[in-house]
Amino acid sequence: MTWKTLILLITLMDIYLAATEDKDKGNSEHAAIGAKGVGPTKPVYSTSLETSLRHELFTEYEVLQRPRENVKISISLTILTVNDLNIKDQSLSISGYLTVVWRDSRLDWSNSSATSQDFTNVKFLFSTEEYVWRPALIIENSVKDIGIINDKFIPMRIVSDGNIVWNPSGIYEVSCESDITYYPLDTQQCTVKISSWAYTAAEVSLEFGNESVDLSFYSANGEWDLVYSSSSRSGSKSRGGIAFSSLTFAIKLQRRPMFHVINTLFPVALMAVLIAMVFKLPVDSGRENRFLIDRSISLCCISDHDFGQYSQYLCQYMLPLYIPCIYSNSWSYISYPYNHRSQSSFQIKGR
Repeated sequence: MTWKTLILLITLMDIYLAATEDKDKGNSEHAAIGAKGVGPTKPVYSTSLETSLRHELFTEYEVLQRPRENVKISISLTILTVNDLNIKDQSLSISGYLTVVWRDSRLDWSNSSATSQDFTNVKFLFSTEEYVWRPALIIENSVKDIGIINDKFIPMRIVSDGNIVWNPSGIYEVSCESDITYYPLDTQQCTVKISSWAYTAAEVSLEFGNESVDLSFYSANGEWDLVYSSSSRSGSKSRGGIAFSSLTFAIKLQRRPMFHVINTLFPVALMAVLIAMVFKLPVDSGRENRFLIDRSISLCCISDHDFGQYSQYLCQYMLPLYIPCIYSNSWSYISYPYNHRSQSSFQIKGR
């Protein structure tokens, strides 16, 4: 081996060692940077993690204590269907549910520094009114039940930022003053009034949600069309000299007239025409009285739909129909014996 070959081998060895040293140094630097960037990992969601969160939130939670001095309550009404509008009882029955939203800072775990560990992977919690404070609300114009709106079986959704969403459902029966002047072409406007109970306006403030009356899931009624909905803040209702916050939801209903035209107006008009045609029957046949009695009974059956609760115009129309009916019956009974008497006299004279 010559000295030139030896020098070449030594040079190649130095290059290899230098390259290996640089590679090891780079790997060490990358590992240090990676370790510095990753940091502590967040615990993934698990039942044990949620149990720990519940224990931390509810251990010292007081259900009867409101979250703050003045709690703002957002309320929306979702109407599923109109069950009935009873004109006689002046009441409206609807099926639906309320969307009630408020914030309870005691149930906020979005900031990991305020809790014993990081619970941010738990997005929601579900609880009931037995464990979480809720506002005391009533339906002011209810005709069936004026108690506090509650349902211990409906879960409340608790968001990580402390917002609570509660959806109590039910069949709400409220008073509805109806104007039936133009029956069956009438339009009625009814309201659902929700008010705070026990908590004054300074303690609980009611306001409307993003969509005060939601008709997304509404199913049409066979007799009434829901043509319009609105909402208005009633201000503070005073009870015993104390002001309470209140909201009013209004819906406008228009009657579908075809059913009543076919089953009420048309038969009444037909009876009026038939009563006038009684004088076209021959007196000798003796069918006038039977015909008039049948028509009178039919008219009574038609008017048995309790017209007293309907339009005054319809009642004013029915009254003149009874007058010619009575007149026709009376005249028929009076003229019948005179007709037979004149025929008997004619036969005697002919002999």
